[in-house]
Amino acid sequence: MKKISFVFMIIFLGCSLLAQTQIKNLEELKKKYPDLKKYNEQTINGLGYRLIQAGDIKEALEVFELNTLLYPHSWNVYDSLGEAYMILGDTESAKKSYTKSLQINPKNIHGKRILGKLNHPEWAPFTGDFEFYIDFKYVMRSVYIEDGNMTVTYDRSHSILLKPVDRKKGEFQGISKDNTQLLTFLENEQGNITQVKWIEGEQEFFGSKKTGSYLKDTYSVKEMQEDFFQFRKHIEEVHPCPYEFTSKESFDRAFESQYEKISGPMSLRQFYNVLAPLKGKIGCGHAHLDYPAEYRNKFQVYKFPLILRFIENKCYVIKNLNENSSLPLYSEIVSLNDIKVTRIKQTLKEEISADGHNDSFKCSALENCFQYYYANHFGAPKEFRIEYRTGKNGDIQQAVVPALPCSGINYSNQVPKDLKEEIFPEKDAAVLTINSFVYYGEKNKIFFSFIDQAFRKIKENNIKNLIIDLRGNGGGDPFCASYLFSYIEKEPQIYFSKPYGKYADLAKPIKLAENHFNGNLFFLIDGADFSTTGHFCALLKYHNLGTFIGTETGGTYTCNAAVRTFDLKHTRIILKLATGSYAATVSGLPKNRGIFPDHMVKTSIEDLKNNRDRALEYTFGLIDKK
Repeated sequence: MKKISFVFMIIFLGCSLLAQTQIKNLEELKKKYPDLKKYNEQTINGLGYRLIQAGDIKEALEVFELNTLLYPHSWNVYDSLGEAYMILGDTESAKKSYTKSLQINPKNIHGKRILGKLNHPEWAPFTGDFEFYIDFKYVMRSVYIEDGNMTVTYDRSHSILLKPVDRKKGEFQGISKDNTQLLTFLENEQGNITQVKWIEGEQEFFGSKKTGSYLKDTYSVKEMQEDFFQFRKHIEEVHPCPYEFTSKESFDRAFESQYEKISGPMSLRQFYNVLAPLKGKIGCGHAHLDYPAEYRNKFQVYKFPLILRFIENKCYVIKNLNENSSLPLYSEIVSLNDIKVTRIKQTLKEEISADGHNDSFKCSALENCFQYYYANHFGAPKEFRIEYRTGKNGDIQQAVVPALPCSGINYSNQVPKDLKEEIFPEKDAAVLTINSFVYYGEKNKIFFSFIDQAFRKIKENNIKNLIIDLRGNGGGDPFCASYLFSYIEKEPQIYFSKPYGKYADLAKPIKLAENHFNGNLFFLIDGADFSTTGHFCALLKYHNLGTFIGTETGGTYTCNAAVRTFDLKHTRIILKLATGSYAATVSGLPKNRGIFPDHMVKTSIEDLKNNRDRALEYTFGLIDKK
């Protein structure tokens, strides 16, 4: 309250900016805009931009001016105020606002570039974001003015200074450490710069100036046909084994069948649904199809509010993310928005990529990322009409559950566990939770250190039984998996069947770790175990290093990786494909199935209700028997 009083004192004494405004203080703002839940810096700034979008620029200016008084040490509010002045055409006031913003925060890159344009209007027409389509990917390069010099971003790591060659022709030369570029800015009939021709050595690229949205309500048959052929060409020519799990004849028929569906203009989602089942037929868990970011940010701004589990051909609610929902936990969902859950499940499973079409992986992926797959196929509505029942034979009831609005959707339902070790002296056992091997580069040290400390502690406590919980581990760096392997192998073994690039040393015998474990090993597995974890489990199974408990893994001894990304030219749908195959050094294991447990232990809805870890309990029972 003291802070607000101080602000009111400033207003009372008089301020040149407020003297020009109609919104004189925070209380007037609250009366005029009672819909704001909070009246802090961020929400007031958001109100200003909301007014700009509505075309009420002068009102937005007043809101931004008030915000600079309430938060005089914030660089962002001065940046926003400068933007409002620019829209109104008040260049001098805009300069003052951006200058103030940079005084507070010299690292404000956006403000620095805008100020550069304001101070050098002769160069301003050449500035902007230009998009190039290079090697089947859209690349954005920004032209801006910094310290009085024309500059263009070349990649994420460096920029290039531009020197004028012939300003009237719009020709500039860019000199980098490696080579020289020639940029020619091109005007349209109205005299506005809309393109740039970029010559680099013998290569020539054309970039278009970004002035608005690239999205379209519908795409023409020709545009989709070209993108369809590009999509097919990448799969057939880039993927290392596109016909390993679906024969070429079957794939060709599927391509022809889906192609025939392009008979008229379609929305982006309709075209996505043409391609998605074909991506699923590759039989590769590292193949992905996604919408462009602009589409996600504009149309997928609502999130399905329930966490689901599919158990024995039924679908249950295990968590409700929406506080306004009255849907009981552990209800059985029968339909969503008038579509039976069984049909939704089957439709989405056909679009999920899995190694060898592994059903265990598909079910796990559907549970962990239901929001993602549902939104991709069916859209992201603001509410869901749900039919459900409570109890095994309960009557079907109906509910309307609001979706969750969010600016950035976290599609994963998984709550990552930290690397964790627990000692159970009474059972002469330890539990090592390895939820992920995603510790690349310098992060290797974090993983290695944890493993070293854990096994040192296990040895100090003379533990005879070790449970390694791999459930939910979607893979990661083979260096991490092989490091853990060095602690539990019985003698030096080879990890990879071939020397794969930077992992070449893993094609040599892995030395035993100093404190390697010699007791009884138990491994908890499930359908989310994939990629590197599939390799790891295959090695454990092949060398008979312990007992597996749980359900079939989602990955096996081989997988395709080294992913390359492509943007389809017209629709900008993103396709990600593996470019190489990696196999663990084993034999006799099937490519199209995961690693099967020695003891199949499934989780029931009653287990979830009672927060019961049946697989871990079962494993402790095996230890007791030993």
